Amino acid sequence: MSQKKKANQKKTNKKKNKLSRSSKRTLGKFDLLVAGVIFAFAFLLYANTLGHDFALDDNSVLADSHIVRGGVSNIGEIFKTRYRQGTFGDASTTYRPVSIAMFATEWSLSSATTENPQPWIHHFFNILFFALTCALMFITFKEILKDYSIWIPIVTCFLFAAHPIHTEVVANIKGRDEIMVLFFGMLSLNLIWRYVNDNNNVKFLGFAILAYTAALFSKENAVNFLGIIPLTLFFFSKMPYDKIGYILLGYLVPTVLFIAIRSSILGSATGIESDIHLIDNFLMGAPDMLSEKATAMYVMGKYLTLLLAPYPLICDYNYNYIPVTTLGDWKVILSILVHVGLLAYAFKNLMKKDILSYSILFYFGCMVLYSNIFIMIGAGLGERFLFISSFGFCLAVAYLLTRFLAGGTEKTDVNDFSALANGKTVLMGALGVILLAFSFLTFDRNIDWKDSFSLYEADLPKAPQSARLHGYMGTEFMKKGKKTEDPTEKQAYFDKAIDVYTKAVEIHPNYTEAIGQLGLGYFRKDNRAKAAEYYERAIKDPQCKGSIYSNYGTMHFMEYQRLQQSGQTGAAQERLKIAKDLFEKGVAREANYSDGWMNLGSTYGTMGDHAKAIECFKKSLSFDPENKAQLNFFLGTAYKSLGKISESNQYFRKAAELDSQYQKYIN
Repeated sequence: MSQKKKANQKKTNKKKNKLSRSSKRTLGKFDLLVAGVIFAFAFLLYANTLGHDFALDDNSVLADSHIVRGGVSNIGEIFKTRYRQGTFGDASTTYRPVSIAMFATEWSLSSATTENPQPWIHHFFNILFFALTCALMFITFKEILKDYSIWIPIVTCFLFAAHPIHTEVVANIKGRDEIMVLFFGMLSLNLIWRYVNDNNNVKFLGFAILAYTAALFSKENAVNFLGIIPLTLFFFSKMPYDKIGYILLGYLVPTVLFIAIRSSILGSATGIESDIHLIDNFLMGAPDMLSEKATAMYVMGKYLTLLLAPYPLICDYNYNYIPVTTLGDWKVILSILVHVGLLAYAFKNLMKKDILSYSILFYFGCMVLYSNIFIMIGAGLGERFLFISSFGFCLAVAYLLTRFLAGGTEKTDVNDFSALANGKTVLMGALGVILLAFSFLTFDRNIDWKDSFSLYEADLPKAPQSARLHGYMGTEFMKKGKKTEDPTEKQAYFDKAIDVYTKAVEIHPNYTEAIGQLGLGYFRKDNRAKAAEYYERAIKDPQCKGSIYSNYGTMHFMEYQRLQQSGQTGAAQERLKIAKDLFEKGVAREANYSDGWMNLGSTYGTMGDHAKAIECFKKSLSFDPENKAQLNFFLGTAYKSLGKISESNQYFRKAAELDSQYQKYIN
């Protein structure tokens, strides 16, 4: 090649590189400033939850979990066990290690203890990652929607940040799994967009897939991004369809890996509960499939209603808040017509790559897993299920507001707030009114989430036909009754607990947990005949929890002690045998129920079978490492009864190291 041709080729390559570099979009200071404002808005909106306690199911995934309380040292175990493995008696069929690992790390950072937990730090990180997600959402879609008005991503993200439907996820610490899915999902989408627009730089593809993997290990519904990623590329990029397919194949690799790991831990590929209870999903009460699907369509309509008018909000929508209905119900018919109409619009305008089509498909793609139309899940309706899918709703509203109130959706280039606001007074006014209303509802709803008692007290009047809300309220009354030292106040709380548990059982006669709690309530009121009546009713259910068997066994053990002291040896021994049988059935139902094993060990020790007592105490200790002092003392006592003084002193010393009161037992 001649020198002249080489020079021309060099110039051409330089020109191409220059064009390539100029096509790259970089975030300017103004973009980052807008993202910062969105972050601050989202953070401040939930700042009133920083002083809140644990609420609803926070205890089952965090405060009551010995794995979380073990801190960062347990992170390895967290990735090898079920979601609620650290909570005694829980048989979770989910695998979400990222949020549990975060909770354990936060527990260590705050120097929390069982007696002095620090819920504020967990609330802080919920708010922080929610606010970061909102800011990242703007940064991502500002680039994806670069050919449209910047007002569309701005309005979308402010609406998303303020929407009251998100209070369950952000104010409830347990909602961290949903937040992290969306955070990592948006990060993956951001990185894949950078890959597309940066000469296919493979490092961005690798990091995008890594972010998606983190989303998967946060919660299973991250698989929605297998649809969201190609959908977004199809609508807003010029990437060839076959290349989109190759990218999708790359995302399938961690998906298969996650399913394999999850399967090995849960024992099944899906982890979907085959035995769904009516109390969890009211659709199980449908007399036939047509009624079941009709009610599911009614629920889908309810979801849209909650997005449009998020009031009232309730922490539990299950049996029997929404009664089973039929295809003849006008609300069902309306819901079907609306959903069919939306989908028809989306597919009709699919090739036009219309934003509304994208919004509709985004929404439906995320909701299909929760619809109960194709697969029955463990809940009939939940506000948390709208967390990710609500982005599609917010984007559609933002597009319509910009189109009709801001003179169109054409591309706008602005670099300061005055240019941004120019000619957009009507749009800003409408957005301000919506944000004011949403912010008030969100701030007010946050107050209800202060703790479990305040939450159930606020929600029960809104859902007087909810069996589980009555059950939840009963549990809170029982806790207050157990806590207070005032005998009159104690009995008053137990009476209130019995009243709401009774209402729960009236609504759902087979609500075994409430029936068992009625047994405990009457036992604490010293009405043992009535307690036995409810305990017997509860244990007839094959799915009865081990804790109910254990509570019933404790009642018989205490009766044994009373009879033994009064000299009624024969009757006492009969009670002891009944207690042992109940404790055995309890640990058979829930093999990791530490208290059940401890009770069974104490019973064997009382019966003189110290070898079996030792076996039970060791199992209890393995499931409750925080109760080491008492259990080591029990083990020392059992070994001493067998005449094994060396082993006895070994466990007494361990007990004394943890609690000095046991020092006197060392020989």
